Amino acid sequence: MSSLDVSAFKKISIKDGEIISAFAHNSQRRSCELNFCNMFNWSQSYDYKWQIYKERLIVILLQGDEILFPAGDFFSPSELAEISDAIRATGHRGRIFDVPEEYIEQFPEISEYFGVIHSRASWDYIYLTENLHLLSGRKLRKKRNHISQFERQYSNWHILPITSGNVRDCENFLEDFYKGVELSEMLEEDYLAISTALKFMSATGIEGLALYVNNTVAAMALFSRQTEDTWTIHFEKADKDIIGASQVINRETAAYLKGRCKYINREQDLGIDGLRHAKESYEPVFMLKRFILERRR
Repeated sequence: MSSLDVSAFKKISIKDGEIISAFAHNSQRRSCELNFCNMFNWSQSYDYKWQIYKERLIVILLQGDEILFPAGDFFSPSELAEISDAIRATGHRGRIFDVPEEYIEQFPEISEYFGVIHSRASWDYIYLTENLHLLSGRKLRKKRNHISQFERQYSNWHILPITSGNVRDCENFLEDFYKGVELSEMLEEDYLAISTALKFMSATGIEGLALYVNNTVAAMALFSRQTEDTWTIHFEKADKDIIGASQVINRETAAYLKGRCKYINREQDLGIDGLRHAKESYEPVFMLKRFILERRR
């Protein structure tokens, strides 16, 4: 196996979308990490770079100092170790993340080369689109109650796709959403990423919906195709002062996507208790488990 040329990595740009998305779609991996829109939207914070190597897509995050598990046919553990070592030789740690569960199962010898780290905070929540639309059953009764309360209080609400004609409404909503909030580094990166998503959505293929109340945006969602049967929700924001707005934008997004995908990926909880509770409360049909590989010295 020839050595990986680390100098061949190049910065992700809009024009790379077709190539990177093709690898994501062909791999049929539902992971939100393997999504061009996510890579592009967060590239200013994490400095994504990529190259095609041995007919696989390899992506590195220089700011996160990690390697995204390659897209394409699986490399053997020894080949992965060589890739990790090549990047470690440049002063990085060579850690590989977003490793599918099936890879760990297929290659039990992985432990000879890497320590396998279980990271519950990085698992994606996968839902049946129909379930998020209907919100049936006792466990989702509270969601339905919030929606009913919203619909009683705001009879003039409506949903619009986000387009160039109303994107400024969404930008104004985001400015108000973050106004007065003491921004942590994580929130600053989140604001930068969602602003990038809105600015370039026509070029990246992201779609979105805005929930209007009294002709003002009260919630919004941005999403893109992940695989043939799955779409990923990249961002979902709702006015915290409007009870039910969050549940309505969630339901309406599912209704919008129902004829286009079987599953919706609502990404990870990042180990944040409140976010975990919120995601679990919608009854995911399964968790997409991913692992981290730490090179053995």
